[in-house]
Amino acid sequence: MKKRLLLQGLLILCCLLLLPAQAETRGECGPAADWTLSDDGVLTITGRGAVDSNAFTYRGDIREVVIGEGVTGIGDYTFHACSSLTRVTLPESLTAIGWQAFGDCGKLAEIRLPEKLTWLGKEAFWQCGSLEAIEIPAGVEVIRENTFYRCTRLTGVVIPEGITGIGVGAFSQCGRLQEVLLPRSLARLDMNAFYSCASLTAVTFLNPDTVIDYWVFPECPAELVLYCDGGRAQAYAEANGIRQAPLSRSPQLE
Repeated sequence: MKKRLLLQGLLILCCLLLLPAQAETRGECGPAADWTLSDDGVLTITGRGAVDSNAFTYRGDIREVVIGEGVTGIGDYTFHACSSLTRVTLPESLTAIGWQAFGDCGKLAEIRLPEKLTWLGKEAFWQCGSLEAIEIPAGVEVIRENTFYRCTRLTGVVIPEGITGIGVGAFSQCGRLQEVLLPRSLARLDMNAFYSCASLTAVTFLNPDTVIDYWVFPECPAELVLYCDGGRAQAYAEANGIRQAPLSRSPQLE
């Protein structure tokens, strides 16, 4: 009898050990930030200050992220490779988004960057292949390297006055991007910034003296036209066999 009870107990214990672990539905994600995850995959973050780096990396159960007011930063790789993430709501209090924060979120289609944002880390939206439009706040100043690398559905991007630099590969392989209006404040355009943008046909330079690195537009279509009035932009077009037209003819200024 004792042996039978012992065997039954061992069998029950083995069954319990084989059961899948119950995923946590709440916890801490920063020194003063907490999170909860609903049954339908909505992650809500509340509190203040920064959300930890790597806090939700490779989570496939997160479909939507809602971050409350008071949170000021998102760390490096915080939501990296969240394969089911489609929508993110950011607070107006947010000032910084870290390196690869949303990298490889292939289903992310909807996000609005708040006006107070001043830091957008490199590769922040690396390979976000469902992202179709983005407006960059003026306070960011520099669009860092590979920020929107291989955002293959990106068709609209707003680069406002206040942006002074666009880094290496920032919009590389954005295959559906057709037109770009570069502000007067832009001082530098780095190598491969628009590499292999297969649909890009119009780039308008409001500042003709923007410093343009070599190989900014490699593997872009032959139909690409740089709209500018003289300066470095025109010289770059002539030196690299790219079509050029006066600023007054830019379709983006009509």
